[in-house]
Amino acid sequence: MRPGGRLAVLILVVFLTGAAAFVHAAEERLTPDQKLDAIEAKLARLEDTQKKILEKLDQLSEEHRQLRYMVHKR
Repeated sequence: MRPGGRLAVLILVVFLTGAAAFVHAAEERLTPDQKLDAIEAKLARLEDTQKKILEKLDQLSEEHRQLRYMVHKR
């Protein structure tokens, strides 16, 4: 790691910790309905991310299958 790299990582960690604390404090002020909406939105984002990951896994699996076929064909 470069000499300034550790300092950059430390600054990033401190910034992200502060941001997480700010978000947590904001979430504490939400009503139960707003909390439920936030949870549903997070779940929707996670499901979208899961779908993208599975699509990428299928693509990589197909590419792997094609490469194995090409190597075996030689």
